[in-house]
Amino acid sequence: MQKTNHPTGHATPDTSPAQALRQRAEEILCARAAQSPATLSAKSPEEVLHVLHDLQVHQIELEMQNEELHQIQAALEILRSRYFDLYDTAPVGYLTVGEAGQIQEANLTAAALLGVPRHELVKQPFSGFILSADEDIYYIKHQQLLETGNPQAFDLRVLGRDHTQFWAHLKATIAYPSPGTHELRIVLSDITESRRAAEFLRLIVNNIPDFVFWKDRNSVFQGCNNAFAQAAGMDTPAQIVGKTDYDLGWKKEESDFYVAVDRQVMESDHARYHIIETQLQLGGQQRWIETCKIPLHDEQGQVIGILGTYLDITERKQAEDEIRQLNSALDQRVSERTAQLEAVVKELDAFSYSVSHDLRVPLRAVDGFSRILADEHAAQLDEDGLRILGVIRSETHRMGQLIDDLLAFAKLSRLPIEQEPIDMHALAQAVFDELAEHESGRSLQLDLHPLPPAYGTKAMIRQVWSNLIGNAIKFSQQRAVAEIEIGVQEGKDGVAVYYVKDNGAGFDMRYVDKLFGVFQRLHTQQEFAGTGVGLALVQRILQRHGGSIWAVAEINRGATFSFTLPKPRP
Repeated sequence: MQKTNHPTGHATPDTSPAQALRQRAEEILCARAAQSPATLSAKSPEEVLHVLHDLQVHQIELEMQNEELHQIQAALEILRSRYFDLYDTAPVGYLTVGEAGQIQEANLTAAALLGVPRHELVKQPFSGFILSADEDIYYIKHQQLLETGNPQAFDLRVLGRDHTQFWAHLKATIAYPSPGTHELRIVLSDITESRRAAEFLRLIVNNIPDFVFWKDRNSVFQGCNNAFAQAAGMDTPAQIVGKTDYDLGWKKEESDFYVAVDRQVMESDHARYHIIETQLQLGGQQRWIETCKIPLHDEQGQVIGILGTYLDITERKQAEDEIRQLNSALDQRVSERTAQLEAVVKELDAFSYSVSHDLRVPLRAVDGFSRILADEHAAQLDEDGLRILGVIRSETHRMGQLIDDLLAFAKLSRLPIEQEPIDMHALAQAVFDELAEHESGRSLQLDLHPLPPAYGTKAMIRQVWSNLIGNAIKFSQQRAVAEIEIGVQEGKDGVAVYYVKDNGAGFDMRYVDKLFGVFQRLHTQQEFAGTGVGLALVQRILQRHGGSIWAVAEINRGATFSFTLPKPRP
C-alpha cells in the first residue's frame, strides 16, 4: 500500500482510517526509536495492536494530565485573585521602593493613607511623603537596613497630598529581586490615635504626684514618669529604659528587696499594696516610701512584668515617730501620775476611814444614850423632851447616813458592778422600815406598789432607795403625815421605771439641772439639813449600772424621783 507523509503528522483526506492509524503509529515509533517507517511493516498485526493500545493509554494519561493542569491553573487564578484582594484591602499599607527611592508598587490602603491614587504613586520618591523634621530618622534606619540586612521598625510623621500630617509606624525589610539589585518592602500603619492616647497617658503619668515605673519579666525598667526619673538621677524617663535597680543609686540591700518583691508579685500573679520601704536619694538622704506593685499581662494572660507606684512618706513617718515618742512620754507621765494618784487615793481612803471612825464613835454614843432615854426614861420626859429626843435620834441617824454617803461617793468609781438579782419590793420596804424607826413622833404613810426585780450591786441599789426614801421623809417634815408612794411604770423598750413620790416641799423646776450636782442645794431646800451629796451619789450609782434618774416637782406640792436600771445582759 502506498502511503504519503504529511508534514503536520496527520493523515490526508483520502487516507483511510486504518492507513491513518498506521501512519500515526509509524510516526510515534519513528519518534521514539528514531527508526525508518519500514520498521512498522515488519511488525506483526499483534505487535501493531499492542502499539495501538499503548498509544491509547498514553493518550488517556495525557488528557488526564491536561485536565489536572487546567484545574491547577484555575485554582491558582482564584488564589491570585484572593491574594490581591487581601493585599489591596489590608488594614495596613504595602509599598515596594526601588534602589533610587522611587515607589514601584503600592496597595490601595497605602494609596488611601498617602491620599494619592495608586497609579500616581508609581515612580514618586517615597521620601517626599516624609515630614522634613523626620527625614533623618528615615535615612538612619535606611542605612542600618542596608548595612545589616535586619528588619527595621520605627515611627515618623507622614504627609499626604493635601499636607495632612499623621503618625506612621514603618516596618522595612530588604529584598534582592535579581543579582546586584535590591528593593525595600515597607509596611505602613497609621498610629496617630495610639500616639495621641500614649501622649495623653504620658501627660497624666508625668503630672501625678506618685512615682510610676514599669519593668519586664527580668526586672529591667521599660519606662517611668518624670518624678521617678528625677529620683533615680535621670534627666528624662528614656534614660532609665534598659536599666535595673542595681544600675541606679539605691543601696544594694534596697535593690535586693525591690527585685525580691518584683519576683514575688510576678510568680504569685497577685498585687501587693502598702509596701513600706527605704530609698537612698542622690543627695544622701534616706527617704521612706510606700509602694504598690501589680503584675502586667500580655494578650494571652501571661505575666510579662510589673507596674509600680510609690509615694514619699518620709514626713508622715517622721510625724508618726514624733507621735510615738510623744505617746511614749505621755504614757510615762500618765503612769507616774497614776501612781501618784493611787498613792493619794490610798491616803484619802485611810483618812476617810479614820475620820469616819472618829465621827462614828461619838455618834454611836449619842445614839446609844438616846435609845436608853427612849426605852427607860421616856415616861419621865414631857412633850418637849420627847420631841427633842426624837430630833436627836433622827439627826444622829442622818449624820451616820451622810458619813456612809461620803465614803461611798469617794470609793464608788473603784467598786465593781455586779449583776446579782435584787428583790426591789422587799428592799424598798426594808429601807423604809429602817428609816421609820428613827422618825419617832411623826406619822409616815407608805403606799408601796408591787415592784419587779432588778439586777445590779445590791449594796449600791440599797443606797439609792435609802437616799430617795430618806429625802421624801425629810422634805415632808412640815406635813403632819408624810405620804410616800413607791411604784413602777413601763418605760421605753419595756424597761421598768421605778419612782418615789412624796407630798413634801417640792422645788422650783427652773433649778432642776442643779439638783444632782455635788454639794448643790436649791434655795427651796436651805431650811432642810443636808450637804447635797445624796442625790449626786444616786445619779452616779445608776449611771455606773447603765441607768438614769430624773425628777419633776412643784413647790409645796411634792416631788417625784424616777429612775431606771437596764435589763441584765444575757
